[in-house]
Amino acid sequence: MTQWSRLGPKKRRSNFLGVLGHINMDVVYRVLRLPAPGTSINAESVAILFGGTAGNIGVHASALGVATALGSYIGDDAGAVIYDTLRRTSIDLYDVILSTGERTPRCHVFDDGEEQSYVIEQGAMSSSRKLPLWEHAVKDSSIVHVGTGDPSRYEIAVSGRDYNFDPGQEIGYRYDKATFRRLISGCKIFFTNETEMKVALKLLSIDREREITRYCGTTIRTAGGRGTHVISSDGIRDVRPCPVANAVDTIGAGDSFRAGFYAALYRKHDIVTAVEYGNAMAAISISGSGGSGRTTDWETLHGKWKANYS
Repeated sequence: MTQWSRLGPKKRRSNFLGVLGHINMDVVYRVLRLPAPGTSINAESVAILFGGTAGNIGVHASALGVATALGSYIGDDAGAVIYDTLRRTSIDLYDVILSTGERTPRCHVFDDGEEQSYVIEQGAMSSSRKLPLWEHAVKDSSIVHVGTGDPSRYEIAVSGRDYNFDPGQEIGYRYDKATFRRLISGCKIFFTNETEMKVALKLLSIDREREITRYCGTTIRTAGGRGTHVISSDGIRDVRPCPVANAVDTIGAGDSFRAGFYAALYRKHDIVTAVEYGNAMAAISISGSGGSGRTTDWETLHGKWKANYS
């Protein structure tokens, strides 16, 4: 029988945001260019950093004053890079499950400064059927964000309630047509980027982005320096990007975008304005290094938004 424990007690009876997904040890290889198939390249540097889609969103959202809970599985080898980062925050860690004898998920990131390639070692996230579901992060949160992880677990965990869907880079290998249709059909907001959108259209057997509104209320597609597109039954709204003063790396930019977006929803802003805040948060985050990048508070984020969008 799998031995497990919780990383922390319930900090709050309820939270605004519950995020389900990975908490990783990111092994980041800085390279001059991404290697072509069948070739090798020298690593300019290697660093082990805190990361993971759920972890990054949680760290940023918590810093922005959003009451946030995480639902994730990690191994007992997590170490200070994860423990210290999480315990410096106000994140509710009750549903971060530590599995004895398992390895913490590792994401091997090959980064040339503009683009990244990834190799995921799932670790404890791959044996999740032996571990408890994240009831507090789901049932006691106003918004549930379903990120990377086992689709079959998510179908059970969020059954009967509203949620937002964000399969990320795993859309290409963890989802078949049937599973993807079931999860996207039940969601309020679908988060994606340009590359992932192409896979989503193929899984749904449709040709145009507007057709995705048959399955979910709103789709938010990020496009890096070209801004963000909000796709709904009313049409496609383009939201211009926020200028970046000093980009260090773009790892985790999408996760910080989501945190900024939710921080704006928490303060009762509409979806388009929340996307603007998301763009502003991504611009701030990539001035730091690693998946969690540079964190900031709401006052600073609001100032960035005001300077570029108001």
